[in-house]
Amino acid sequence: MYKGEKMKEAIYNWLEQLACYLILVTAVLHALPDSGYKKYIRFFTGLILVLLLASPVLQPPSVRHSASSSG
Repeated sequence: MYKGEKMKEAIYNWLEQLACYLILVTAVLHALPDSGYKKYIRFFTGLILVLLLASPVLQPPSVRHSASSSG
């Protein structure tokens, strides 16, 4: 497997995690009754979404290289 394939696989895994998270959040928000807690849950899930979006940038280089070289 060459470097381009590893990069495509990493991007695919990252997008898959984002999609699963968004589906889960949507299901949870629709399952909740209309209450005062909904705005806090949206805020918290938004913070987690920002962390998920930034996770490729926030990873230390040693983690990125070991993750890309294993496999």
